[in-house]
Amino acid sequence: AATDHNVDNTTAILREWLKNAQHLYHYVEWRPMEEPRSYTDEWGPKHWPPSRFNHVMKLRQAALKAARERWADYILFADSDNLLTNPRVLNLLMAENTTLVAPMLESRSLYSNFWCGISPQGYYKRTPDYQPIREWKRLGCFPIPMVHSTFLLDLRREASRDLAFYPPHPDYSWAFDDIMVFAFSARQAGVQMYVCNREHYGFLPVPLKAQQNVEDESESFIHTITEAMIDHDIEPSQYLYTPHSLQDRMGFDEVFLINLKRRLDRRTRMLRTMDVLGLQTTLIVAVDG
Repeated sequence: AATDHNVDNTTAILREWLKNAQHLYHYVEWRPMEEPRSYTDEWGPKHWPPSRFNHVMKLRQAALKAARERWADYILFADSDNLLTNPRVLNLLMAENTTLVAPMLESRSLYSNFWCGISPQGYYKRTPDYQPIREWKRLGCFPIPMVHSTFLLDLRREASRDLAFYPPHPDYSWAFDDIMVFAFSARQAGVQMYVCNREHYGFLPVPLKAQQNVEDESESFIHTITEAMIDHDIEPSQYLYTPHSLQDRMGFDEVFLINLKRRLDRRTRMLRTMDVLGLQTTLIVAVDG
């Protein structure tokens, strides 16, 4: 567990979680770094300068190296702001029997964690294949040139030995970007990437712009959580103390939640959503007719 370059209380939260949940894991590495709190060449916390990409690639490579040294069968890479809502996701991905596979994640837009095309310069290329997969009009497990954010790597396969995040492959000439470097590594190693949409697996937020800040990120993640809560029970970790969020009425005299008494499921979901949004509501019992 590595945490660094933080301007919030990420380190304290992760330390508390590890204290309470570490016994569930066979092995844990704890690598906190309190300083520096930012990168010298960044514009802000959401800007990705070369130094940030370099650091992230080294961290991913360290995780891959540690998994290999401990003879792990698989390694799951998952960005911390990805929500995996399907409890069977690991078993489902392993059952696909491929070297490198990603669960297709949903967002509030067409954005997801895969590309169907790459330009000669290594950037995203729009193709007619993307939208039918993203909208579940085609179901299955599809070969694609890029997965990112969350994916499973089968370390038992010989082809996986040549995969690397850092340093970039000697022939690499694309932009200095962790997902592009890894996609090129997979291509050179002859490892086909796959994305699966046979089921609904989870959610990820839409990327922010470089000039946005931590408050913008918090708001974006709240939207991701409330989107996931439509069909899933999203609860805070039992291994963390979660303070009650401050609530207000957004300047209105009252905010009413009108609900049929027999629809406890809807009421419970909406009350949880209002709590996440920080809205103070007054419950009104609805009537039929």
